[in-house]
Amino acid sequence: MRKPTDNGIPSTLDTENRPKNRIQVSREAKSVSFFVNLTKKFLQAEEEVELSGLGLAVTPAVTVAEILRNREYVVIKKIRTSLEERPGERRWAIPKARIQIWVAKSDKFHQLIAREQEALQSQTLV
Repeated sequence: MRKPTDNGIPSTLDTENRPKNRIQVSREAKSVSFFVNLTKKFLQAEEEVELSGLGLAVTPAVTVAEILRNREYVVIKKIRTSLEERPGERRWAIPKARIQIWVAKSDKFHQLIAREQEALQSQTLV
């Protein structure tokens, strides 16, 4: 379990106790397609993955989940929103929006992954 901060909300900075099936989506570090592919890789080993976005990364996290849902790779199990206080340059904390989206493999997941891999293999043979 994550350690609570002073306000009782668990901190996302506690990487020691972070679940291994959580993907922290960022807005600037990588593209949305990177996180879509990363989620598919995680789901090959796990039944369920948590997509997490903080602040400006909320929109990309939702976009990743929606792309995977629309392509029928996943079903969305649960969505949770909250405000997390982060220390700012001043004395008081600045609240940031946070979203957590739990996705699970759809019934078609393995079939879609197999089709993807076949397409990649046929491209490399050409």
